[in-house]
Amino acid sequence: MTTYYVDTAVGNDGNAGTSEGAGNAWATIDHALSTIAAGDLVYIKASGTYSEDATVDTAGSASNTIVIEGYTTTPGDNGKATMSGTTSCITPVVGANYYIWKNMIFSNCSGRGWGNANAADFVTFYNCEFNNNGDDGVRADDDVSCVNCIAHGNSGAGINLGEGFIAGCIVYSNGANGIDNDFGGSRLVYKTLAYNNTGNAIEGNGIDGAVVGCTVDGENSNAGIATTYFAADNIVYD
Repeated sequence: MTTYYVDTAVGNDGNAGTSEGAGNAWATIDHALSTIAAGDLVYIKASGTYSEDATVDTAGSASNTIVIEGYTTTPGDNGKATMSGTTSCITPVVGANYYIWKNMIFSNCSGRGWGNANAADFVTFYNCEFNNNGDDGVRADDDVSCVNCIAHGNSGAGINLGEGFIAGCIVYSNGANGIDNDFGGSRLVYKTLAYNNTGNAIEGNGIDGAVVGCTVDGENSNAGIATTYFAADNIVYD
């Protein structure tokens, strides 16, 4: 289990990547994702926008999750690093499971911010943003969670996940359903704000699940909560 560092301002992919700064850090996220192994931690410094299309090539495991974490000045400071790809910022290959993505912004891609048609399983997004992408903000499969994330201005759905949970998120002004489920499996949406989304604010495509403690504004949407959800303690209006 190794800790690596990526710094777009001073890094070089020919470096060892095992410490910060010039002569040490890597330059690209894609290089990091093609080099790491299960259980590794990668710190991404917010020293500039990472203008690249990166592929998730490696799988973690239940006991050795891979962590990708942004920071501003000091690793662990919860600062957010930004990616802006020409197609999708992050494309996981099939089976690239068991990841935690923390403090990352995926924005202004012509495709999805994060994900592909086959998506990925056992992934957690914490304190991430998916903004102004040409398709879904984030698209992933089963046992996937979004916690304290923001998704807005995407041409597709803001958050499109299968089985898992969405908690403490803000999802607004997306060009399709605010929260979608193209993959099946039950899901919990908890203490989340969804508003001004085209399509439905929260959609499940006929999949059972629960919406609890959310605020849902249906303005400009077909429906506020649409599917066979159990709903409790929500504010739903317009």
